[in-house]
Amino acid sequence: MIRHFFKLVWNRRRANSLILIELLISFLVLCGVLAVVVNYFDHWRQPLGFKYDRVWVLGTEREPFSMLDDEDKLAMKAIDAQLYQRLRGMPEVESLSPTDYNIPFTQSRSCYRTFVEGSSRLVDISRVAPEMHDVLRFDLVAGRWLQAGDEALDWMPIVITRNYARAMFGTEDPIGRPLDRRREDGTPREPDEDEPEPRIVGVIADYHRFGELLPADFAEFRPIRSDLDDVEIDPPDVYLLRVREGVTAAFEEELLAAAHDIAPNWTFLVTTLDHARQGILKQYLTPLAIVGTIAGFLLIMVGLGLAGVLWQGVTRRTQELGLRRALGATGVMVRWQVLGELLALASLAMGIGAVIFLQAPILRLFDAVGFHVYLIALALGAMSIYLFVILCGLYPSWLATRIRPVEALQYE
Repeated sequence: MIRHFFKLVWNRRRANSLILIELLISFLVLCGVLAVVVNYFDHWRQPLGFKYDRVWVLGTEREPFSMLDDEDKLAMKAIDAQLYQRLRGMPEVESLSPTDYNIPFTQSRSCYRTFVEGSSRLVDISRVAPEMHDVLRFDLVAGRWLQAGDEALDWMPIVITRNYARAMFGTEDPIGRPLDRRREDGTPREPDEDEPEPRIVGVIADYHRFGELLPADFAEFRPIRSDLDDVEIDPPDVYLLRVREGVTAAFEEELLAAAHDIAPNWTFLVTTLDHARQGILKQYLTPLAIVGTIAGFLLIMVGLGLAGVLWQGVTRRTQELGLRRALGATGVMVRWQVLGELLALASLAMGIGAVIFLQAPILRLFDAVGFHVYLIALALGAMSIYLFVILCGLYPSWLATRIRPVEALQYE
């Protein structure tokens, strides 16, 4: 019977070609949207690797440190040290860490490339104080976190994420081992003369710095240096503060007043990681909602056209369908003939679409998207199209069952 349906579709290939193209385009658009949704959901199920609740961000805007002379640099570092002590002493602040702009839920990025797992990968670099563990509450899975005095060692202690450790060392213990960075061609990269050897002291869980919707990139954390007498070391640009339970938005005014009291000529920006998270979610979900809406309108237009074409087809096939009724076919059999041809046409369109859609993982156009995401999107897309064409064909197929045998016999 299925073979018969495909034969009928082939015999009417000219009439069905436009419907085939419309279903093919709709299927590809739907699979693309579903792939993004499935990929987002796949990442959403994974833990972030840190806690963002009650974490505030105090950013500074001031003169570029590199443009100052040595005297002004020392003065800026002294002001920064006073600011740190003032913030640390505020009763609303539970823990505090200076850092750079490589903070969660922001697009700013400090990173390097290394060759691992057969490809060149980006690794985020964050310069943090030991207190950062108390602020973001990372999930430490091996070794230790950075501690006071690490910045004075003749080697550089670093903490890396679990996915980075597995990519570099597999199932071996990475603690105490040097981090071998490689160029994009896979050859070892020699460290700079003034750069101490990086050595792993701890491993944390995967770090979704860009939020729940994106994969966890490789990341490493280095101790931030704050030597007051060293004019070659920039002072930190950002402070992350974990405030105590019950602190409200009214604390923002007090925080800004304390900061301006120490550095009246600096500009300060205050936000929360929760607000930054909402912003980055909106940034990624808004385009998806727009494309999804367009895809929905496309399906509606295709559905209206499909129902109209089927209606017209049933009218033109009055003799054929009426003759089938005269030969003993029931209304259910006639209805399934119309729906069966439509499902066969949809299957043909989706078969072509699946071949096109699977070129993305085969050609590795999006390395961050797993192959299972494409398979799930294909399955969901196929079920949606089948349901869609059945709904579009219900009324025309019902009309086919209303054709009386006498209407066909009048033409004989």
